[in-house]
Amino acid sequence: MNNTISDKGFVKFASRSEEFILPCLLLIGTTCNTLTFAVMRRGRMRHSSSCFYMATLAIADTFVLWIGCLNRWLELLDKKRPILACNLCCKLGTFAFFFFADCR
Repeated sequence: MNNTISDKGFVKFASRSEEFILPCLLLIGTTCNTLTFAVMRRGRMRHSSSCFYMATLAIADTFVLWIGCLNRWLELLDKKRPILACNLCCKLGTFAFFFFADCR
């Protein structure tokens, strides 16, 4: 009996902490990916193919963050999720998430 009560408390704690962790992850991830993109596209590094791929990876990672984390965060806050607004948005959002997540 006590085990189920502690499990419910842990699930509630994890859900509540996710409401604060996801916006922080979005902010930190977007900032770091923007800095990575800016550094990889600087003059001297612009000629290296690996720097081009790293810059592209930073863009793809930002899309994955915003599609996945923002959708989950809005779900936790019981807000209307833009990805479920219409059938086309749902299909395009799912396609974009898997496209950008698999392009690494």
